[in-house]
Amino acid sequence: MKTIYIWITIFLIIVAGFYYYFTIDSQRVTAMTELGEKDVELKDDYNSTVSRYHDFDLRLIGHGKHLQTMQKTLDDHQKAYSEKMDSINMVFEEVKYLIEDLESRFTKKINRVSDDVRNLTDSFESFKRSSKRDMRDVENNISSLQDELKEVTDILPIIKQKLKLDKEKD
Repeated sequence: MKTIYIWITIFLIIVAGFYYYFTIDSQRVTAMTELGEKDVELKDDYNSTVSRYHDFDLRLIGHGKHLQTMQKTLDDHQKAYSEKMDSINMVFEEVKYLIEDLESRFTKKINRVSDDVRNLTDSFESFKRSSKRDMRDVENNISSLQDELKEVTDILPIIKQKLKLDKEKD
């Protein structure tokens, strides 16, 4: 009887093995095949993700280098701008100084011209007064000469007559 139990147990183990091999193992193989397919799919996804990440990394590195180049260019432009502005400020200061100097010189010249005009006006007024005085003197002289001429013309006939008489007497 013991042998029957052993044979029944062995038979049950063999049936369980066949059942496992044909039913459960085929499910495991199917699941493993599905897992393999999903694994390939995941590997493809992973590889494309890694590739994209790598491409993104390269783009970021490229952008970083581009930004560094742009930053350097910007710094150079700012430095050049600063130098130009300093140069322009110096030129503006020089122009401002020249304008102030010209303004000062023109003010002095205008003041001198104003003084000259004032002096000329005074001289002209003085000349005008002296001319009027001289003119009055000339008019007075003319008037006195006219008076004397009149006297002479009035006396002339008398002198002529006297001369005639004197000639006759001689």
